[in-house]
Amino acid sequence: MTKTFIRKFQASESRELMDGHKNRIHAIRSHPTMESVFLTGGWDETIHYWDERAPHSQKHFSGPNICGDALDIVDERQTILT
Repeated sequence: MTKTFIRKFQASESRELMDGHKNRIHAIRSHPTMESVFLTGGWDETIHYWDERAPHSQKHFSGPNICGDALDIVDERQTILT
């Protein structure tokens, strides 16, 4: 089986922007209705909202320290669960 590298997402070089994770990522969840959108969460106590059409994270939410597969999106209310 051959593996193919598709794309790498990362924070910008700016130290003033919070547009990517600063520590390990432990959860990733695709949006149920928007194909280009996904969320990531990890040890840096943030959840990042990514759009694959953009080079960096578009939004972030501070708070949860995610150590496992503990991230979901409820489509009916556009609610993020951790």
